[in-house]
Amino acid sequence: MNAPSDTQGGEGRADPRRQFFDQAAGMWDQRVPAGTDSEAFTTWSQTWIRSGGAVLEVGCGTGRVLSALRVRGPEGRRVGLDLSWQMLARASPRAAAAGAWLIQGHCACLPFQSASFDMVCIVNTFPHLHPLGKVLSELHRVLRAGGTVHVLHTASRESVNAVHRALSTVSDDMIAPALELEAAFAEAGFRILCAEEQPTHFLLSVCRVSPAPGFVWTPVWGRTKPILEVSRCTHPPRPPSPGRRRGPRSEAPRGRPELAPAARAR
Repeated sequence: MNAPSDTQGGEGRADPRRQFFDQAAGMWDQRVPAGTDSEAFTTWSQTWIRSGGAVLEVGCGTGRVLSALRVRGPEGRRVGLDLSWQMLARASPRAAAAGAWLIQGHCACLPFQSASFDMVCIVNTFPHLHPLGKVLSELHRVLRAGGTVHVLHTASRESVNAVHRALSTVSDDMIAPALELEAAFAEAGFRILCAEEQPTHFLLSVCRVSPAPGFVWTPVWGRTKPILEVSRCTHPPRPPSPGRRRGPRSEAPRGRPELAPAARAR
């Protein structure tokens, strides 16, 4: 896949993580586990991936998670976004085989129309997304009402942070404690669905509520320390109402005109 001009202008070019991941892309699959064979990933995907939804993976890397997402139904769509062109070049064959779409872009300025997706998943990537306030505002914007965001790491928060501390470019990319992230998402207009901070994984699932970004929703759960043991998510997304009428959908996900199937992007 060739690398034309950035869709995000200076936002993407100014981020030093782009060069870091471009350089790491060649050996990424050999050095970094995908996590898609973990119990945490399997449980999450079986619980939350619903039929016919439009799913965006932010930070799709080489496409291993994107190709593993089982979006059921003829209208199910998957879109992968990444800052690194080299990562996307390696993701292209997987995305083409899975019928998914790829686009280059920056997480703080998503190249999609508002209310384009039913779900956003961020798997083993979240601490690299900066600045957090802009990122959460953009996630809120591109989600439809009731849409969900899922931050999943298939390793513990402590182990992920330890790896990042040893790498100069991403040494500040830390996963914050669950309570801190819950507060940040709540302030951005999301309702907390579940949080799991375990020795084997980290998961935070939230739902977009109607107020626009900037609306401050005061947490009421009253916890005073990070979650150590939380049971499986108890609030899976509700299916669409049977009485709701939907117009015909095009094959391409809503977004900018340059969004193209991976098969054509190579």
